[in-house]
Amino acid sequence: MDILQAMKVFVAVVEHGSFSQAAYTLQIHRPNVTREIKNLESYLNVRLLQRTTRKQSLRSDGALFYERCQEILAAVVATKQLFSPANVAPKGKLRIDLPVTLAKTVVGSVALAKVDWPIW
Repeated sequence: MDILQAMKVFVAVVEHGSFSQAAYTLQIHRPNVTREIKNLESYLNVRLLQRTTRKQSLRSDGALFYERCQEILAAVVATKQLFSPANVAPKGKLRIDLPVTLAKTVVGSVALAKVDWPIW
């Protein structure tokens, strides 16, 4: 079982108030949402939701788990954003080793003045 996916499904069910709306939002089939919640409850060995034919509500353990899921999922998103391509910019000095004739024709004389040439 993918615990993070199960947490995401659980949070969606709680926030949307129904399995159907959570399934629609997550773009998965409703039976998969039901299965994820059932597997999560089995994995945790606790009932998270009180379900009837007309509505569902959080149990006390479910409310506590919901709060922790929100914190964990927010931390996962924040960690992922740290390493997104937009946040990873090249840093430092770029050194290019080229023959002088190629450097003059490709890079140009302006850039040659700024190149840190190695001393042999």
